[in-house]
Amino acid sequence: MIWRTGTWQPVQTHTIDIPYFGGSDVPMPYVLLRHVATGQLVWFANFHNPADAHGPAQRWRDEAVRREVALVNRLHADGTPVIVTGDANDRDRFFCPLASGAGVTSADGSHLTSSGCDLAPAPGVDWVVGTNDDLDFSDFHRVRGGLVSRTSDHPFVWAQATAH
Repeated sequence: MIWRTGTWQPVQTHTIDIPYFGGSDVPMPYVLLRHVATGQLVWFANFHNPADAHGPAQRWRDEAVRREVALVNRLHADGTPVIVTGDANDRDRFFCPLASGAGVTSADGSHLTSSGCDLAPAPGVDWVVGTNDDLDFSDFHRVRGGLVSRTSDHPFVWAQATAH
């Protein structure tokens, strides 16, 4: 994870073990940052849940999401906003449990409704989500081509987040 040091100051840095290929735990980062100008605290976490590249991995993705839900709930318990980014290698089986279990919404427009989980049209496997009671997302982008295509098989995904 990276941040602009003139804009954000690290307050705490941690890792959490997330199951990856074959269920082996891999430490993945989460950090508490303080916005220099406003003093706003925000937790940021980044995960890469396993793909099926080395055999079926859905059970490991499901376990990863379970741990991610628990982490978001723990970090958000005091009301501090939480933003999660990363490659979930899943769509509804990532977002819906996270939305219902940890109260997040997605920068791409996916959200929880009274009747269930509503995914945005053509959701990807790369996500920007955040606690929906204290964050608003705007200006969501999934960028492909050019330098992005030369450096990754995934789009570059970003959005503007505003804490309230």
